[in-house]
Amino acid sequence: MKNSDKFWRDHLNRYHSVIDPGTRIWEIVCGLIMVLTFTGSISAATGGHQEVKVILWAALGCNTAWGIVDGMMYLMSVMLEREQALIALKKVRDGHPGNALAMLREYLPPIVTKVMSDEQILEISRRLNELPELPHRTYPTWHDIRNAFTVFFLVFISTFPVVIPFLFDIDIFLALRISNGIVLLFLFGFGFYMGRMTGHNRMLLGLLFALVGALLVGITIALGG
Repeated sequence: MKNSDKFWRDHLNRYHSVIDPGTRIWEIVCGLIMVLTFTGSISAATGGHQEVKVILWAALGCNTAWGIVDGMMYLMSVMLEREQALIALKKVRDGHPGNALAMLREYLPPIVTKVMSDEQILEISRRLNELPELPHRTYPTWHDIRNAFTVFFLVFISTFPVVIPFLFDIDIFLALRISNGIVLLFLFGFGFYMGRMTGHNRMLLGLLFALVGALLVGITIALGG
């Protein structure tokens, strides 16, 4: 039993052991947009640096709270996905071979099942039955907790590049436009990176990300930002 627990613990430690680049970028983009909703309200609600500081503290508090929520949601989603995988695996191991075949065809990626025969899928079922005894339930691993903290950290640090211009003694509206430019530059960079990762046109994706950001900035300006 101890060897069985160690086997599955080691397996689960490798499961979701690293947050993929797409998720990292999405968390930062969400944090940037969240701060943008605060900085976009500056011209409509402020008249001096003292009021700006209040809004920036509110933006920091909002992203801190959102980072905590997002980290907890990440942890819950990982645990739910892992529990569903274990339930499916238990059904495959405990069920009739015919049922196991149907379940594996449903659970495996369609492109994989399309090129596999029933015999090959049943062979997977037989090999799954040779694995050690499954645990009754799963628990968060240190990798899961680390990744949840990473999600929080990404959302939290996304606040600072946007608010840096407001920390200097310059015109409020100039600082606002510089801040908006920083957001657009980040969004372009993320789009460029995603293009490189996916093999799509990097410049096109970068411009598309920046265009979406420009639309958001334009909306905030039109509403008084």
